[in-house]
Amino acid sequence: MEEEKAIKVAGAFGGGVGHTGGTCGAVNGAFMVIGLKYADTDAKNYKAMKKSYAVAREFIKQFEILNGSTICKDLIKCDISTSEGIKYAIDKNLFTSVCPKFVRNSVEILEELFEELFKED
Repeated sequence: MEEEKAIKVAGAFGGGVGHTGGTCGAVNGAFMVIGLKYADTDAKNYKAMKKSYAVAREFIKQFEILNGSTICKDLIKCDISTSEGIKYAIDKNLFTSVCPKFVRNSVEILEELFEELFKED
């Protein structure tokens, strides 16, 4: 996938999906990568589905060990589903000072998982 298209596809993930404070966008992005690597377009391919779900669960486990949660408002300690929360997050530069850590953690976890799984295959 072209970089520009990938950025656009993930455009609504920020702030826990559309600034709702839900699942961290870095976590959702990781799920997309897991799906691209292990899922199948055939919904009846249960082996691929089972593999992608197992990798996603392990990703969640590892992310929570590192960060305590996969939920945006818990991670940044701010409820960005409100205008006050958004203002606070912007004023404190949370999106540029805190969130990159979660993106980095996601990439590192994926690298470790894929390397581990590559050894098994």
